[in-house]
Amino acid sequence: LLSGSTVIENDIKVTGSIDITGSGNFTGDITGSSIQLSNILTLEPLSTLPNSAPSGSIAASGSGVNLKPYFWNGSSWTSLT
Repeated sequence: LLSGSTVIENDIKVTGSIDITGSGNFTGDITGSSIQLSNILTLEPLSTLPNSAPSGSIAASGSGVNLKPYFWNGSSWTSLT
C-alpha cells in the first residue's frame, strides 16, 4: 500500500490490475495491450502537432473554440472534425 507522496524509481511490473482513486500524474509512456478508461480522457492541447508519432496516436491542437482532435495515421495528422 502506497500513501502520501511516494516516489518510485526503476521499473514496476504488476500482474493483475491497478486501481487509482484520485489523480495520477505520469511522465513517459503508459503501454499495454488493453487500456480502459471508465470516465473522461483529457488531452493537453498542443500549439503545434509533432512531425511524427506512433501510428494510431490521438492529439488535441489549437486553442479556445479552434481546439480540434487529430489522429496520426502513420504518415500525417488528420482532423477528426
